[in-house]
Amino acid sequence: RSIFAQVNNVVRLQPQVRAAMASRQTEELPQIGEEPCNVYELTSVCPLQAEEVPAGGFTGMLGRSATVKKLKEALCNRLGVDLEDVFLASEGESLDDDKTIGENDVLEPGPAARQAGAKIELNFMLKDGAELGSVRRLRQQEQEARARLEAERRAAEEAAAEAELARKAAEAAERKKVEDAKKAEAEGATREAARQADRLNIRVLPFGMEGAVQPEVVPTFGATTVAEFSREVATRLGIRNGQLIFMFDGRELAPGQTLRQAELADGAELHYIVEGAD
Repeated sequence: RSIFAQVNNVVRLQPQVRAAMASRQTEELPQIGEEPCNVYELTSVCPLQAEEVPAGGFTGMLGRSATVKKLKEALCNRLGVDLEDVFLASEGESLDDDKTIGENDVLEPGPAARQAGAKIELNFMLKDGAELGSVRRLRQQEQEARARLEAERRAAEEAAAEAELARKAAEAAERKKVEDAKKAEAEGATREAARQADRLNIRVLPFGMEGAVQPEVVPTFGATTVAEFSREVATRLGIRNGQLIFMFDGRELAPGQTLRQAELADGAELHYIVEGAD
């Protein structure tokens, strides 16, 4: 009561303030209760920082038999607040929710006054700490917007981290590819060097023809098997029929052994016999 009285006294004692409030935009609420009705004007004791709440307050029709609670419920629904968060008053005196306007000792205009546009002037005030529904919705929207921005930020960071991992993986794969290529090249060079180091020039001539014919020099490798060397010699000498048998130091060379295994050195001389020739 004291808060209502203090604030309302200021309004009552300053007609210019009341005139300014009356000139502001108002909003009409649906009719409450049945005829006969009083026209009321309901303004906030303290300014509400919400754009959708009209500066001039609310107006409407309130049945003379309707309780103040019905008006309070309509106002709470409009403001999006709980019933216990709103207090109604007239001329600085709090109203009893369970009574009508008349039962609350508020002077009700008679028929002539009502026809002349007389209104019952009421005030409302929100409980300390109460928030309008619009304020709560705005805060919730801001929180959701911040949450979306945070989610987008985290998603962007995760995407950037994944892209960085992918980039590093691609770089690592490329480095490995280059290293593998270099390794393969080095291994190939090593094998080629070993192969070149294994190169042999073998002199071949028919068995029993020593001194009669000039030996044919056949380049080959120590890792070449006797069977492979036989095919090389046959191709080189144009021998198409028969099988070449090679003799070295009086012994026949086995087809499966390599020339190194047969203890042939560079410049060694082999004698061959053609078996099965037509």
